[in-house]
Amino acid sequence: MAAPDPRSAPAGAATPSATGTPALLAGKVVVVCGIGPGLGRALAVQSARAGADVVLAARTERLSKEVAAEITAMGRRAVTVMTDVTDDELAAGLPDAALRRSGGSTRW
Repeated sequence: MAAPDPRSAPAGAATPSATGTPALLAGKVVVVCGIGPGLGRALAVQSARAGADVVLAARTERLSKEVAAEITAMGRRAVTVMTDVTDDELAAGLPDAALRRSGGSTRW
C-alpha cells in the first residue's frame, strides 16, 4: 500500500511517512541557512524526510542546487535563496525572499 502524498495534506496535518509513522513536518516550510556538504545539507534533507518543503539559503549556488535536487527527488519542494547571513543587509531580506519563493505563510 502506497503512503499518501504529504503535499496533499492540509497545512499542519501529520500524514503517514513511508514507514507508517506521522510525518512530523508535513505541510510545513523549513528554512535552512548555510547549505554545504555537512550540517546544513543534513538538516535540509532530514527536514524533507520528515515531510517539510525546504528553503535553502546559501552563498554557494552549486551546493544548494545539488541539495535541492536531492530533496525534489524525494518528492518534496525545495527552493534556493542566494544570500550571506553574515552580511546584515543581505540577511535582512531572507525572510521575505523565503516566504515569497516558498509560497509559505506570512509568519516568520
